Amino acid sequence: MNELVSTEATETFIKGHREQVKNGFLKIADFSIAVRTGETSLLIVTVYKDQETCDSNKDQRMHWFKEHDHLMKDDFYYEGEVETLLNGSDSKQIALELLREF
Repeated sequence: MNELVSTEATETFIKGHREQVKNGFLKIADFSIAVRTGETSLLIVTVYKDQETCDSNKDQRMHWFKEHDHLMKDDFYYEGEVETLLNGSDSKQIALELLREF
């Protein structure tokens, strides 16, 4: 979760997130989404295949956030296992075990 210093800083942060998903450290993620929860706040959810993949870019992630620290008022994150993933309008559950096999 990020609280940014201004709407301009929010736009810059979103642009940077998109660039990292496309060409940077987040390209190894299964997916990463940024949800604007307010004018200057974002909720970013990134999912990796496994903990090893997640850990493999931790230094790059921390470096990127340090470089963008001037854009943020507040930043915090949680790490954990995905327990449920719903897909589609009829909310079919996808078994996490099946996802990990790919």
